[in-house]
Amino acid sequence: MPFVVLLVAILLSPYRSAAVDLAPGDLVAVDEYHDRVFLIDSSTGARSDIAVVEDPLSVLVEPAGTLLVGRAPQVPYAGTLIRLDPSDGSTSDPLGGRYTSEVSGMAFDALGRVVLVSPSLSGLHTLVQVDLSNLGVVVLTDLSGFSLPTAVAVEPSGSILVVDQAASGAVVRVDPSNGHLETLSAGGLIEWPSDIVVTAAGEIFVTSTDLLAGDGRIVRIDTVSGVQSLVVEGEYLSDVSSLAQASDGSLLAQSLFNGPGNLSKLVRIDPLSGVQSVLPDGTGAPWASDIDVVRVSPVPTVSTPVFLSRGDIVAANPFDQVVVHVDGETGARSILARVPDTDGSLPPQDESVRSVLVEPAGTILVGLPERRRSSTSSSLVRLNPKDGSHYDPAPGLFRDEVTRMIFDHSGRLIVASDESGVITRVDLQQGSAETLAQGGIIVRPRGLALESSGDILIINATQVGSIVRLNPDTGAQSTLSSGGLLTFPSDVAVSDTGSIYCTTASDPDGLAAGRVLRVDPETGDQEIVAMGGLLHELAALEIKRDGTLLVSSGGDSVSFHQDRLVRLDLISGTQTSPSVGWYGVAPILQDIEVFDRFVCPPAPVPECVAAGKSSIRMKAAVSGRDPKLVWKWVRGTVRLSDLGDPRVDVEHVLCGYVDGANILEAPIGAGGVCSKRDCWKELGTSGFAYRDRAGNLDGVTNAKLVAGDGRAKVLVKAGRERLRLPSQPVAGASMRIQLLSSRDRCWESTFGGFRRNDERILKAVSVN
Repeated sequence: MPFVVLLVAILLSPYRSAAVDLAPGDLVAVDEYHDRVFLIDSSTGARSDIAVVEDPLSVLVEPAGTLLVGRAPQVPYAGTLIRLDPSDGSTSDPLGGRYTSEVSGMAFDALGRVVLVSPSLSGLHTLVQVDLSNLGVVVLTDLSGFSLPTAVAVEPSGSILVVDQAASGAVVRVDPSNGHLETLSAGGLIEWPSDIVVTAAGEIFVTSTDLLAGDGRIVRIDTVSGVQSLVVEGEYLSDVSSLAQASDGSLLAQSLFNGPGNLSKLVRIDPLSGVQSVLPDGTGAPWASDIDVVRVSPVPTVSTPVFLSRGDIVAANPFDQVVVHVDGETGARSILARVPDTDGSLPPQDESVRSVLVEPAGTILVGLPERRRSSTSSSLVRLNPKDGSHYDPAPGLFRDEVTRMIFDHSGRLIVASDESGVITRVDLQQGSAETLAQGGIIVRPRGLALESSGDILIINATQVGSIVRLNPDTGAQSTLSSGGLLTFPSDVAVSDTGSIYCTTASDPDGLAAGRVLRVDPETGDQEIVAMGGLLHELAALEIKRDGTLLVSSGGDSVSFHQDRLVRLDLISGTQTSPSVGWYGVAPILQDIEVFDRFVCPPAPVPECVAAGKSSIRMKAAVSGRDPKLVWKWVRGTVRLSDLGDPRVDVEHVLCGYVDGANILEAPIGAGGVCSKRDCWKELGTSGFAYRDRAGNLDGVTNAKLVAGDGRAKVLVKAGRERLRLPSQPVAGASMRIQLLSSRDRCWESTFGGFRRNDERILKAVSVN
């Protein structure tokens, strides 16, 4: 064996003292002076060796319980980021030797990628992002202006904080989207800072050492102003090397013990009072150069609850195995959830999130690859963005890969499975699935769209691509358009007027200049709507309510493959992007869905017109009978002008709140055709009535809006199996029912008590 290979093998095969099983609350540390990775008992302070690793500088606990250890540069071809399994002591280089620069500090970003600072003796310091799932290594920004970058932390907003260790130290905020640097706080109490902690609440704490006085400090930094305040200094704190937040919220600082023997100690600090206590381990060694705390999951599985608003975007991110929420106005992104497997663990990288679809009730269907490991799991997960909960809505029903999903006119799912070339119709209400097409001219189905006729448009995502039209009733397939400009097409959408648009991932020359095409629905003729500019590797396409197109675009080599959501104005051709997305090596947002429904806010609308009298009746589904709801609002005052015209563009949603919390939502769309007749009709000159015998996607069958002075009436009836009533009996002291109009009008009933409230029936009457 050559000497270099032998030495690398030795370095990646450390001596172990004993097997270690990590538990939440455990502390893991590295000692760069004694080449050790060790475990610290958070209660007793007792320290036990995990492994010997040469020149360890930093440590980070992964969600799976393995450890990432950052090292100083080693012999040629030896990586400086290694993965250590504490249960058996095995080590590996997750990047295969691709990264050999110093790793002095590490943190996870919101998507589970590793952000690390890499100082260099030459002064070419850098901030780097590493995606271990696809081996992506990206330099976020140059830190050559720093004296010595030593530590890094990520704020809840996604911004990155970097510590510059110097006599007059600094904390610098980095925007990961563009690498922009901004000094948050510098000098003052921050002398020779070595480490930084950002708590779950967003508080920032930094270590500081006064070399002349010999005292160590913990400094709090205001997240907005950068103003410094002293948490504690001196006593047990001397030369402070590392800082972490324990599971109980206290701070843990590694310090030279400022007392007899000058032993190194781990000091626990109350961040509110500054009270210090020393973990009772009398060995005085090893020295913790860096500490990390074992949590149930260092990377959050769910972000803060989200009530989707009109114009918001939900997206599938297959590379990071997450469902993403994108603010429709600002482009700001947050994680709705990491979608686990049926046993609660994260699926392997090749079994990640592929597709998303927002349901009428505001829940999100998430499509996964083929379920191979469990006969009881399906390839669908239903996610509630309001609380992050998720479950399998169809256990064992549908197990094929879910590449794309759309609803047909009856609310059933149409699913494309890329690997098998199958188009399936899934009825989640009836618990049935049927194959509509397999093979034929459908080769690699990706994008799906529904025409007003009910026919399905399917993208064949091949080099010489095509758009296939499928009749779901007969199974007949026909090619609408193929070849020409359709080079690796990726998605398709149909506008309200019937126009067909599709995206391509590259141009005919194989370049990454993506294009948006318009395809004639009759002839299949193709024309370019937009090309180049912000459009590169295009992955997904949606048409917004205002007629603009929303495109998920990958990046180019100049912008380090930054992904973007691009708004395309079809009239002017203008491309805009409110914000640059995360870094990656391919388009991050593989599937996007625009939330364009009128929905209930999380809390009641404050200014709402009360009725003279109102009532509500809810009947739970029992003995195979459908649930029912009837809400009446009478003896009120409503002007005809307040109603607008629901036949054209005025939408409504019935909202229910118990003790201020939303428990009922039933939207009623504008216009539409119900049983071959217009859903809405005019009631002479007094108002409008809605009727859908089959019930809409939320079970609403009837609605009535009648204007009048003291004689106005508002009525909503709902039933059918699609009606989602709250669990009965309803727990709470009061209930408010509001009917909201997209014209910013609102009619409400307030019920202070119930005449009946059991597992079967709820009745309440209110006289205001």
